[in-house]
Amino acid sequence: MLDDKKLEELRRRVARLIQEGAISKEGKKEYVGFFLENAEKSLRSAQLLYAVSTKQDLQAATGFLEHDASLHARRRERVQGPAEPV
Repeated sequence: MLDDKKLEELRRRVARLIQEGAISKEGKKEYVGFFLENAEKSLRSAQLLYAVSTKQDLQAATGFLEHDASLHARRRERVQGPAEPV
């Protein structure tokens, strides 16, 4: 989490970059749809990997028995217990 001091520093830096023209508030709006669609696909892929990693019936149906795509699942389970299924 960002503290107030770091957040204010970032605001000043962004304002300076906009003023210098390094970044723009007005961009090519046609790119927005592309990036939103790409983000949606990435999230859905991550949900699928998580489901295959945690649900034995999906592992059996897809042939990925004992598959574990959760990079930090073992550590998290030791600390917090198993994650809730999607």
